[in-house]
Amino acid sequence: MTWGTTSIENIEAGRFAPTLPTLFALCTALSSSSGALSGAGQIKLPDLFDGTERLTLSDGFTVSTERFLHFIGSDEAAPALGEFIDEWARLAADRDPVTPTLAERRAAKRLGVKVDVLRQVSFAIWGESLESVVSASVGSDASAQARGHETRVRVAQLRDHLERNSHG
Repeated sequence: MTWGTTSIENIEAGRFAPTLPTLFALCTALSSSSGALSGAGQIKLPDLFDGTERLTLSDGFTVSTERFLHFIGSDEAAPALGEFIDEWARLAADRDPVTPTLAERRAAKRLGVKVDVLRQVSFAIWGESLESVVSASVGSDASAQARGHETRVRVAQLRDHLERNSHG
């Protein structure tokens, strides 16, 4: 994993809402560090939510942990992940339209796509908007430079995703 200490601290403190792929990667990293990549001792997704009754998936959208884990089929991550992302995209599309932020408009322009496309890709990758991901990652008291840096990193991820999927 290429996560720094700050990324881990932000996840642990609830300042960053990790995506589902990030959670699966976290399980793998924790299992690897404990020497239990399979069998007894392996860290699975339900272990990360032990003792948690409800999960907030985005602003105003919470579900019971049990329902979430059942929906994604935590024992069969690979097929469930794609189904989850498709369902999340449908949920995102059904939301009330939100006025795009300046950062989202600029990012869309930089990528040469419409803002609604940028948002669809953002929800497919992270389960939330670019603005939400950046805000959660840097925190509410971040400097403009920190926000700008994080936005550039995320825009690069969006570009990579768009390029991979436009040639496939």
